[in-house]
Amino acid sequence: MLTRTLGVAAAILLAGFASAGQAADAVKIHDVALRDGGVLVGQVVTTTGAPVKDAQLQLVQQGKTVVALKTNNNGQFGVKGLRSGVYQVSTAQSSQQVRVWAPGAQPPTAKSTMMVVEDQNVIRAQGGGMSLQSKLLHGTAIGLGAGGLAVALSDDDDPAPKPGTP
Repeated sequence: MLTRTLGVAAAILLAGFASAGQAADAVKIHDVALRDGGVLVGQVVTTTGAPVKDAQLQLVQQGKTVVALKTNNNGQFGVKGLRSGVYQVSTAQSSQQVRVWAPGAQPPTAKSTMMVVEDQNVIRAQGGGMSLQSKLLHGTAIGLGAGGLAVALSDDDDPAPKPGTP
């Protein structure tokens, strides 16, 4: 019984790792070419394409906020002095990874401007604001917790009680 339960616990643990791996695969990085002077330009829009005026925007690199700004009346923004690298770009309803490239160094698929689409139906507390590292740790913790629970529940070595006689 204990061997079978340990097998189930191992399967649950592997399922936790698999779900964490799927979270890692779900991260899409958008390539954007910087303009001269390290300038990144973009626009924040709704899912219907309407510009988002005065949207709070934040660029984070390696856990540190590089810049926080607001969009103009047309939902547009511009940031100068950026260096090539990967940034997390976040608004109230959106978060995405962007890899910016020095002028002339970008791949052919890189865009010249960035578009951030805010979805009013997204609630960031559902995981949209979690970093990849947090998702991996949460998936591992869930797998380990479920596996430990299965072992604890099955670690009952007491023999079953015999039915009483009438």
